[in-house]
Amino acid sequence: MADDDSFSGSPLLSSVYGAVRRLLGSPSEVDGQRFFSRAAGRAETVVAGGQSVQLPIQYRRADVFTAFFTAGRDAVARLLPGGLHPVNMGRDRAPLAISGVNYLDTTLGPYGEVAINVPCTHGRPAPAIVSAALQTFLPGFGFFVVHLPVTTPLADEVGRSVWGYPKFVADMSFERTPGYQRVRLGEGGSEILSLTVPQRGVPVRDNRAWITYATREHDLLRVTAPCRSIYQVLPGGLGVRLELGDHRIAAQLHRLGISTRPLFSLNYLYFAALLPAGETVDEVDRPYRGHRPGARDPVGRVDTETQLTGAPATEQAPVVWQ
Repeated sequence: MADDDSFSGSPLLSSVYGAVRRLLGSPSEVDGQRFFSRAAGRAETVVAGGQSVQLPIQYRRADVFTAFFTAGRDAVARLLPGGLHPVNMGRDRAPLAISGVNYLDTTLGPYGEVAINVPCTHGRPAPAIVSAALQTFLPGFGFFVVHLPVTTPLADEVGRSVWGYPKFVADMSFERTPGYQRVRLGEGGSEILSLTVPQRGVPVRDNRAWITYATREHDLLRVTAPCRSIYQVLPGGLGVRLELGDHRIAAQLHRLGISTRPLFSLNYLYFAALLPAGETVDEVDRPYRGHRPGARDPVGRVDTETQLTGAPATEQAPVVWQ
């Protein structure tokens, strides 16, 4: 773990980061190896891409930022395998999260990742909620992973073979300044998206586990990842900027009816996590594998093309908001 004065290479960020850590939790509790040793659980070794990988994977340091938008609930529901239901925001809307993650220190090596996730519940559909901030309290809550592009072949192979995450290798560039974090994502010369999230908001310490859902063959897996984090919450996402490009995934986001304004954004000042093996919680008739480069069916479930409907965003080519 890097010292405070080397955090993201900025003395200003270092001082702010150190002050927030002192207010919200002692460094020995947040940074130390105590978290990794206590929360690690059962260790196991898997083979992926011809390499042995130790589980759980340790994520010791990362730059993380997220923006929550809304999309058409019916269109989003068509992406989900049986047993999962999108969070109901009312007015036929459901939340949709886009995250940029620059993993700087992990047991899988450094790599970048962009996550497009649908907040959902497993089991019975949950009642409508008035605020997306309440979604994590719903029974069976987690994030269904729609797309998870990464920057290294090893991260791609491990994610797909162990958890069924819909990963593919893509081009990414990350930028972190005192004012914002940004990721630019593309593949094969085609731009997918650019996401910018301000580095401001109300600081919150959150030690809840991060729960994701994915399909591996005909199994629905739930992955419960212990986390330690401190982030800034910015209601309304003022200053968030999303640009959608000409890639097929960008077109999919258009068809899902992604909103022109975010609900809120999260800017992480500290993030550490463990990623263990998942557990089977249900069976699905058709696995969801997401986008694969060169595939004729670029998005959605296997052996069928996902039909995407819903009210389109008001700005179409490209969507830009701030």
